[in-house]
Amino acid sequence: MKKEKKAKNIDVVSGIPGPEKRSVTQICDISLIDLTGWNPRCEDSFKDEEFEELKQSMKENGFFKHEPLLVRPAAEAFRFELIAGHRRLQAAKELGFTEVPVSIQYISDPDAKLLLFIDNFHRKDFSPLEEAQGIKMVLDDGAITQTELGKKMGKSQAYVANRLRLLDAPQELKDLIISHEITPSHVNVLMPFVGYPVFGQFMENIKDHISDYGKVSVKDLEDDILPDSIRNNDSVLNLDNFDYDQRHVREFFDFLDCETCNHVVSVDQYGQNIRVCLEQGCWYPRMTAAGELYNKSQEERKKKLLETPEDLKVDDLKYGEYETLNIKYHPWIKNCDGCDKRKIRDGKEMGNEVCLDPVCYKKNDAAYTKEQQKIEREEDKKAWELLDKRIANIVAFDQKQVRWLLDSLADKLWSEAMQIGLAPWDKVKRGESPDIKKVPDEDIPKAIIRSVIAREFISRKANHESMELILKGLGV
Repeated sequence: MKKEKKAKNIDVVSGIPGPEKRSVTQICDISLIDLTGWNPRCEDSFKDEEFEELKQSMKENGFFKHEPLLVRPAAEAFRFELIAGHRRLQAAKELGFTEVPVSIQYISDPDAKLLLFIDNFHRKDFSPLEEAQGIKMVLDDGAITQTELGKKMGKSQAYVANRLRLLDAPQELKDLIISHEITPSHVNVLMPFVGYPVFGQFMENIKDHISDYGKVSVKDLEDDILPDSIRNNDSVLNLDNFDYDQRHVREFFDFLDCETCNHVVSVDQYGQNIRVCLEQGCWYPRMTAAGELYNKSQEERKKKLLETPEDLKVDDLKYGEYETLNIKYHPWIKNCDGCDKRKIRDGKEMGNEVCLDPVCYKKNDAAYTKEQQKIEREEDKKAWELLDKRIANIVAFDQKQVRWLLDSLADKLWSEAMQIGLAPWDKVKRGESPDIKKVPDEDIPKAIIRSVIAREFISRKANHESMELILKGLGV
């Protein structure tokens, strides 16, 4: 029968200690030490540079230069469970050690988990996600509260709660934490939006920002990415500032329960705290109902106003009522003097007159439009005739003319196209305009060519084949 291994000089006959045995330091056979499975650190912690340095130190100096492993008696007699020292134990195994020093602690499961977590927490390579897993492990036993654990960590209860929230984050956020592209602070800002369509917009804008600048700060997220994503996403409703084309229904919108609704969050948008509803299925039916109530009220008001059109005061009309009442501004006065359907707003200046007769207005407006189009065509023709006459003898440009062409081109192109086109002469950050003055006179033709081609490729990637076709057409 194989003789069972025992730790040297340990005077215990079972895994259950007596009340007087609280801590014993001994030499233990490495094969008697089991893992609890409680360690939140991943196997990657055995692959970094510090782990290799630990192995080298053990190889040169032995284990005894390092702290003993912290263990406790296991349920099975003469065996032990590792509490702290996972990297030291792994290094010893890889170096072929058969015995290691251990400090035997007689502690309960909750205390063992707490010791294990605190030991890892003070290590600089303990990642936020590993920390969150460790916090959950300690709290799951119910032996300690978030506030008590925070005090042992030297942190607040809010810090503990925010770390726990990382475990509920979607994997794409966790991946960005692992790659060190964002921090837990970023996640805390984004978590209220997880599960809503706008979250996808956030992630797309964050990745674009990282691609352009290499990193994204919490300030960038809160001041730029979050407001832009919310403003440009149709699934979000700004409850405090309805869009221009929605303002007329605001007084009919049902805000009941919005203050306590889980779909409503408060965000800082350009220094102003606003409420936004993230669930389109919640706010859209209310918006529809508000529109119906508004239309009904307008029909009733229209009926009342048109009962006596001669008494209608144009200045008293509300937003949107011109269209509802078929009231039209018109820039023409022809045949209107003395007409009882003509109303003047705030005096008799041109542009302040309105027509209450849609049929009459349509007829006069069509004639006016036709006349204006004829005038515009004639003016357009004269303008191009003037240009053709002036440039008839031009066969080359002087430097003043060619620089004017580049300035004019810059005004017409997207800023991004000009950034790309003028990058060799003035490379600027995204959103900034390059300085055309930095382009030397002899390089202006090249700058014009680069800018026009950049405009071609602004919405698609340039490739060798398409670039070759453009250059062939250009003859270069």
